[in-house]
Amino acid sequence: MRQIAITAREGAPMGAYAFAQTPDGFLWIGTATGLYRYDGATFTQPWAGRLHGGAIVALMADSNGDLWVGYIFGGIDRLHDGRVINYPVAQLPGGTTLDFLRASDGTLWVSCFHGLARFDGQRWITVGTAMGYPGGEPLWMGLSQGNLLVLTATAAFQLARGASVFAPMDRMSVRQARWGSPPHRPWRQEDLEKFHEASDASLTLLDRRGRLWTSDNLRVRRFTWPADGDQPVVEEVPLNDAVAAEVESMFEDREGNVWIGTGSGLELFSPSKLHRLQAVPRNGRLPLVIPKDDSTLWIGSANTTFTTLDGTPVSSPVLGEHIGTYTRARDGSLWVAGSLGVLHYTRAGTVEKAPALPIDPASLRDLESSSEHWQSMAEDGAGIIWLSVVGHGQFCLKNGAWSAPEPGLGLPTRTAIRLLADDRGRLWLTYPDNRVAVVADGHAHMYASADGLGIGNPTAIAVRGDHVWVGGDLGMATLINGRFVSLHGRSGESFPGTAGIIEAASGDVWTNAAHGVVRIPQQSAARFLSGDTSPVDFELFDWHDGLDGGVPMLRPSPNLLQMPDGRIWLSRMNGVWWVDPKNIFRNPVAPLVQVDRLVRDGDHFRVDYTATSLINPDRVRFRYRLDGMNETWQEAGSRRQAYYTNLAPGGYTFKVMAANEDGIWSPNTASISFSVPPAIYQTVWFRVTCVVAAVAILWLVSRYRVERVKALLRQRMYARHAERERIARDLHDTLLQGIQALLFRLRLWESDPTIAPERRSEIAAVAVQANAIVLEGRDRLLSLRATGPQHEDLLESLTEVASTESAGKETRVEISMRGEQRLLLTEASRQLVDIAREAVRNAHQHARASLVAMTVDYRRSSLRLQIVDDGCGIDPTALNVDTRPGHFGLVGMRERAHQLRARFRIERNGARGTSIIVVAPARVVFAGHRRWFHRRRAG
Repeated sequence: MRQIAITAREGAPMGAYAFAQTPDGFLWIGTATGLYRYDGATFTQPWAGRLHGGAIVALMADSNGDLWVGYIFGGIDRLHDGRVINYPVAQLPGGTTLDFLRASDGTLWVSCFHGLARFDGQRWITVGTAMGYPGGEPLWMGLSQGNLLVLTATAAFQLARGASVFAPMDRMSVRQARWGSPPHRPWRQEDLEKFHEASDASLTLLDRRGRLWTSDNLRVRRFTWPADGDQPVVEEVPLNDAVAAEVESMFEDREGNVWIGTGSGLELFSPSKLHRLQAVPRNGRLPLVIPKDDSTLWIGSANTTFTTLDGTPVSSPVLGEHIGTYTRARDGSLWVAGSLGVLHYTRAGTVEKAPALPIDPASLRDLESSSEHWQSMAEDGAGIIWLSVVGHGQFCLKNGAWSAPEPGLGLPTRTAIRLLADDRGRLWLTYPDNRVAVVADGHAHMYASADGLGIGNPTAIAVRGDHVWVGGDLGMATLINGRFVSLHGRSGESFPGTAGIIEAASGDVWTNAAHGVVRIPQQSAARFLSGDTSPVDFELFDWHDGLDGGVPMLRPSPNLLQMPDGRIWLSRMNGVWWVDPKNIFRNPVAPLVQVDRLVRDGDHFRVDYTATSLINPDRVRFRYRLDGMNETWQEAGSRRQAYYTNLAPGGYTFKVMAANEDGIWSPNTASISFSVPPAIYQTVWFRVTCVVAAVAILWLVSRYRVERVKALLRQRMYARHAERERIARDLHDTLLQGIQALLFRLRLWESDPTIAPERRSEIAAVAVQANAIVLEGRDRLLSLRATGPQHEDLLESLTEVASTESAGKETRVEISMRGEQRLLLTEASRQLVDIAREAVRNAHQHARASLVAMTVDYRRSSLRLQIVDDGCGIDPTALNVDTRPGHFGLVGMRERAHQLRARFRIERNGARGTSIIVVAPARVVFAGHRRWFHRRRAG
């Protein structure tokens, strides 16, 4: 069994007086400092501060999940559905509460220092002489074939199934039931004295395998009744030094673990997959297993003599100490190399010493003084014994003498790390730096890095038929189609530090490596050998499975072998272990998984969960899923916490399940449901508020922008109005006054009789025209001084321009309209009229046009003015020139269109004539035009 000490460093309590295991799998421990709970990973005190007593000395878990707690100073607590129900000392016989027991009829019994009591469902009733029990301290209380047995210091009693009164009983029979001794093999009082059992007051535990565990406070023994013997086999069970103290309690849990509580901590005895050979002392250094024959093993070490499996010393023949290597010959005899040199143990039982090696005497004496120079040994197909010696290379024993290998083989002179002869008689040798040689039929072939070897220094080799496996300090490889291919595990493991390899009869591949013992199943090994070199499945056996210490990488060797009975033996630095591949212990008990708590810190969530599997809690694997977020299971490994961040609002259910070290999954999932309320910013009303606020802000920004634009326009308008007033004053004081004076002179000339009548008529016409100029100038001055928007009819203005500009000229002007006529802002109308006037003048003066057609198109979003003439057309060079000396007409038209934010285009109209198009936006030219939101607000 695997033995582990659990101390205060791991959180274990000291002074464990009682154990119990509830149906949820939790182990409960009663101590002087209260009640502890253990899930295999963590010790906690979930009932701290809620119990009615101090030191706990009795515990019992009921099938319904209740936990009964008894105290050293009397009294009982019942933990039921999260509540503590107390039963005071007055209901009990008195004194320390010793033990609880649920009888086969369902009655709950308690033993106290001063007697027995039974529970009627509401209260405890003390058992007295009326029920046949005289009182006094019960030393032990138990069940046998459904009957309740009680043992005291002087008597024994039985309450048969269905009976209401205790009956006296033979003490030895009760003791026999307590010890688990078969009824037909009585264990007598003298047997107790023979096996140094202290008294009936000793602690006892009868486990599910029928083994009796006892303790006389300081020592623990285990008694096993063999099927073919009357007397039990007694084993001393030493406790680890870390917890070695007075034994207070013993308990077996649902997985078959035996717990021993001492004053210093807990000792766990659990079933293990690997079995340690107790015949090798723990201080034995570099042990070695030698198969004397197919059924006998010799076990020794560098500092101890060899013994058989039961510890009997091997005295004849004497092996001596410091055995470095050995090999079994084809005839079944044994060759060993050690402190007595190279010895040959024949099948007849005689021992022969091999000739001395051909080296100097001083080196030979050094060789025979220890095992540190004997590296490896093998017998090839020709019956030649090969020996590898550190510092001296290889030697061959042939015809009664040692010699170096044949030079023609071309083998390296360096010391071979491993020698192995396969079942075909081939000899395999491994050398440092990725080199493996094979000798067959007088020829040698060397494999190296170029042949795929990448395992470092080959320290292990196994050959079975065509299968060649090698391992080294960097990894493991196998020979496939003439090349070595490295193996890797499912998680990228390269299997480094391999010191021993065998391919078992079943096809499984076993290795003895630095990190433990590895088993590659036959299916994975066969798949890899067939050419599918994807990662292999494997099983690792390490300290969780009872293994201890490292592995010797060089000597002694071999350190891994399989006996004909199928058992595999392995030696490591400080011990020897064996495993039966057909009967490896597998834990059939599925872990029970539980969600402990949900912790929320802002947007961060943590779920604590656990699973009660106590044999190998470190190897328990978890997977979980959060319904509402994930649809697949997440592999968590051995981690017992899950974290989530920034979960969206909604309902969630966290589910978790667990598997034990052998892949047995929990039958049910544990779950916890919770909801994430929306944060303020995630609520609908908050979003609506944000939308409303955003709209309001945009409206305010827009209003602010509009007001700023208005203020800017107002400022510009004031400046423009001031400038207009200045221009109006200047024009009135200069140009108009001058024209008025000129008009006055013309009137005088018109009435002067000395001027010829025909001249006076011309002067009158000029006076009329000058008067019109004065009137128009006066109107322009009035418009410059205007402070508010004025409206004009564009068609009326264009008609006046047509009349004025065509008077006395050969150019005819036509005006047409499209759409619904609308009034224009005075400023916009004047700009368009000026553009039209300039276009008509250009058509008459420069193009000599006979017809000018003006079309006004009132559109919903714009106003389009097109002026087309039938003249000679505009000079193409003038279209690309902004100004020509003395000509500003086109520039003026473009500037006026720009002020209206209008599109302006001038081009030749086919072969003759010119076309001018002005498209001004409605918001700039039309009176009373507003944007849609302005209209809605106004409405």
